[in-house]
Amino acid sequence: MSHIHVVFLTAFATVLSGCSTKLDVGSISQPTSYTVSGDVDGIPFREYRTHTMHLFVFDESDKKYRLVSTFDEVIASPDAVYYLATDSQWLSDGTLTVKPRSNGTLSTVSVSSENKTIETIDSVVGEYNKLLDAEEAIDEADRASALACVEAEVALDIAQETLNALPAETTVLDRTKAEGDVLIAEIKKRNACIQE
Repeated sequence: MSHIHVVFLTAFATVLSGCSTKLDVGSISQPTSYTVSGDVDGIPFREYRTHTMHLFVFDESDKKYRLVSTFDEVIASPDAVYYLATDSQWLSDGTLTVKPRSNGTLSTVSVSSENKTIETIDSVVGEYNKLLDAEEAIDEADRASALACVEAEVALDIAQETLNALPAETTVLDRTKAEGDVLIAEIKKRNACIQE
């Protein structure tokens, strides 16, 4: 592998090694009711908050409300809705697992991420090696093709020299055989030296 290819693969590996899955939590605009309408990029949820509750009773005699009790209660907040999503980076396999409650709050949340950088680099290096092997095979095939062409040219030259060297008293049968050898050598040369 050349120096430039090693530098490229090292830089590529460095960039990819920071890839992972991140948890993204954001606020959805203030809801006007207890339900969320519209598209949400993630899982909507509410959080528990402590609210001060005031219990009133309507008094029929004076037609007024009277405060009976004040207490704190932890409930799913009707004031705000949030979303929970994963932001999987390149070459990571992120999984978000959520267990919601019926009131819109989350019971459990877990995130796992598997970094795929090593597998990807191995795959890239494997494909690069296949490319190098293919280039080498093409070069080898080109060399073999060039050698076959040269051998065919030499065979044609030998056949032509053999025909030219026949003495005048050579029989017609021997001369015809030598001419046939030249024709066969020309066909073999033409086939071996075809440039695509």
